[in-house]
Amino acid sequence: MYKQINKTFLLSFLSFAFTFNVFSQKAKLVADINKAPIPYGSKPEEFYVFKDKLYFSADTKEHGRELWVYEPKAGASLLMDIRKGEDDSNPKGFCEIDGLLYFSAKDEIHGSELWVCDGVNPPHLALDIVPGTKGSNPNAITPYMDGLVFIAYGDDGYFTYYLDKEQNLHVVREYQLNVSMGTRGLPVDEGSKLLVVKNRIYSVFDYTEDGLELGYIPDTTQTTANYNVMPGIKSSNPRNLIKYKDQIYCVMEHEAVGRELFGTKGENSLGIVYKGYYGNVSSNPRSIKILNDSLWWVANDSLGNAWVHSNAGGDTTRIYKDDQDYWNSEVEFSDVLASYKGKFIYKQRIKSYNPHANIDVARNSYRSKSDYSSLQERSHSAIGIYNRQADTQIIIKTTDGIPLEFSDRNGRFAIYQDQLVFCANDGCSGDEVWAYDGENPAYQLADISKASLGSNIHNMVALKEKLYMVADDGSHGHEVWEYDGNGKARMLKDIEPGEASSNACMLFVMDDKFYFQATQNGNTQVFVYDGAGEVKELNNGFQSVQFTWSKVIEVEDDKFYFQAESTDGRIGRWLYSGEKEPEYCPNINDDELGIYFNRNNFPYWSAQKTTDTKNEQDLLKEFNSKHRKIFDDQAYHLNGKNLVLGFNPETGYEPYIYDSKGLPQLLMDFLPGPKSSNFEVIIEAEDKIYFSAFNSNGKYTWWFYDGQSEPKQLHCFDDEWTYPETVYYFQNKLYFISEKGYDEKQLWCIDEKSGPRVVTKNSEKIRNVQFIVTGESKMFFIAEDKDYDYDIWEYDGKDFKSILHFNYLPSDFSMDSFYVSDEGYLFFAGISSEYDGVWFYDGKNEPYVISNIKKKDESRPTTFHRAGHKVYFLANDGINGEELWSVDLNDLVKY
Repeated sequence: MYKQINKTFLLSFLSFAFTFNVFSQKAKLVADINKAPIPYGSKPEEFYVFKDKLYFSADTKEHGRELWVYEPKAGASLLMDIRKGEDDSNPKGFCEIDGLLYFSAKDEIHGSELWVCDGVNPPHLALDIVPGTKGSNPNAITPYMDGLVFIAYGDDGYFTYYLDKEQNLHVVREYQLNVSMGTRGLPVDEGSKLLVVKNRIYSVFDYTEDGLELGYIPDTTQTTANYNVMPGIKSSNPRNLIKYKDQIYCVMEHEAVGRELFGTKGENSLGIVYKGYYGNVSSNPRSIKILNDSLWWVANDSLGNAWVHSNAGGDTTRIYKDDQDYWNSEVEFSDVLASYKGKFIYKQRIKSYNPHANIDVARNSYRSKSDYSSLQERSHSAIGIYNRQADTQIIIKTTDGIPLEFSDRNGRFAIYQDQLVFCANDGCSGDEVWAYDGENPAYQLADISKASLGSNIHNMVALKEKLYMVADDGSHGHEVWEYDGNGKARMLKDIEPGEASSNACMLFVMDDKFYFQATQNGNTQVFVYDGAGEVKELNNGFQSVQFTWSKVIEVEDDKFYFQAESTDGRIGRWLYSGEKEPEYCPNINDDELGIYFNRNNFPYWSAQKTTDTKNEQDLLKEFNSKHRKIFDDQAYHLNGKNLVLGFNPETGYEPYIYDSKGLPQLLMDFLPGPKSSNFEVIIEAEDKIYFSAFNSNGKYTWWFYDGQSEPKQLHCFDDEWTYPETVYYFQNKLYFISEKGYDEKQLWCIDEKSGPRVVTKNSEKIRNVQFIVTGESKMFFIAEDKDYDYDIWEYDGKDFKSILHFNYLPSDFSMDSFYVSDEGYLFFAGISSEYDGVWFYDGKNEPYVISNIKKKDESRPTTFHRAGHKVYFLANDGINGEELWSVDLNDLVKY
């Protein structure tokens, strides 16, 4: 996808950037916990204040992620290494009840169970609900009556437990997670979050007869009651549950008023908090938060304008910009995290000289603070303070004026002793604990296979600064390996035990989880890994369906499709979004709407549709209720229109277009008659597509379509043209290679405003263009010069420049030899007779060799891949075979 820059946002950002340079504040380092040379610090999380001490989890090389405590006089110290050694106990879910701090943690004997600490003595195990190392995995720990309530795994499913002050454990409610999603009482989404008001436990429940509704468990019975906002099995789908002034608030769907913010009134009633206009048009409330002892949220009016709203337990106030009351448009309300001293804490994407530079092996070689001024600006998240009364914003900085890099993941800030305490990175210490009082050349990473044959690494993907790849260590065949960025590589799981390979492939990341496909004992399944714990079959997370086999067929940003056979006999295409049960994508029968999917999952529009006894309105209703989602999942979305490829016996395969109001209609019969035009999308941009089709004369044509006007033909490639090669989208134009009118391959461009025009040509002595790679603002390619020697050329959309000249092109040169980073830096493989290795070009200076891995023979660097601030590649040093190497961007850019 290619996104257009919002000019208004850009101007706001530039204005804001000037503002925070004026109103900068200082921060001090509270604790540099990780003294070992680990590049990324201890990454503290789960901040919690208990008995005037700050408790949190932190990760160190010696102990893994464990429980730490901080107090001003004593500093920070490890409270207990609950899981001995380097493994993590991962303490989380802190909750104080009756002078005791409860939390979930995992040790090597009991697994994940409930632990307790009194603030004086070391923590100890509070309950061992599931004996053995499996653990009960307690979560949603919440104060309840004179004890606490939480959800944990029991003998055969999840239960809601109540631990009273006498340390007696009671089962409040059983949740059978081994049954389908329709079972009464099964929590879904925010349903795992428990909110307690006057001895009632509120949550979202999936009721068999009432659907998804806000419900509660009274303190005297084990049955749930609900408000049943949407009668029948149709759900109100509560979201964004929050407790404010002993009432429960959430966003719900209602037939009469649409999707609005509801709140409990007393014990037995529920009502709308605020409705800005009449009818069932939703205001779409979102970003619900408690700030400055008031309830805040964002909602739309009838014109679609978004406003910030506030409710202090009484009337609702709309916060708008005028002479009396306002919300600064330069501070995104969705980025506000909390309130502090009457001000608002928010995160902001900025550019600064925070280098995030602690990447060397020896700590004494870390970049010194004096080097900051010579570094290039980089983009990162910072933490800011917004004073609404004074209409000012500041970005929190260090004493050296360096904006801190901030992440709000996993409870990374708290209010402690009237100070804002948070996790941030100053570029030297890694992610550590901070407080605010009101204000090198390449080196070998891992030799997995101790042999000169190499480990045959392929299929790399990055997740959370870790690199995952398929590799062979010589003992286990090709399996998935994890590299942690710090010199350690480990095999995730020997899926096909022994020397045989599991043939792992289709590696991808979705929603902070890593997925891949592998085979065990001849059976192929999809596997998932969350960065911790064990690799599991995707089957393990499903309750309503299991698969005998499954194979990934298509991956999108937030979902993927897989071909599978379920144990109940359904074979076909399934959709999985990472949060719910997978959805079966059935074929649509030709007796329904005249539409079905053939074996290639193309929609079929039957010629009998016009003689159907149903009228257009009935057809549309049936289409929206039964088939709309399947079509939408297959469609290209363009300015409110949806485009799918369909088949009609009279037209063959051609594109169909539809919107929210109508049925699919033929866009155009590009090749009139029953023969298909071979419609194919070339490039999909943010709000348009370029596609190809054959016309009535059998000529290959390119088209442009934006969903608003009629399709526009860009060009018809007649017999004078060679077939366009290697099409790229660069600066809102299509670029391709062809020999039309020349004896050599030239670079051409075309857009919706003009026909094809040659970019390079023989008269300029650029010929035989190949190996194109594009970045945000530059294109690079290899072509011959006037002497028929090879050059690497740089093109910015207007001018060409040769950045490196050489006499020959290696026979094994490939597209893997080129890589352009987000910053526009070019990496490419060794091509000089004098040096062999990886070359680097920063756009300013001459390219230079950054790794002379092998001096005599070719090291053949290939397969460049970015993870964090490092660029990884494969190379052969002649000793260890082809292995994984890296280079750090922070060490390459010299100023």
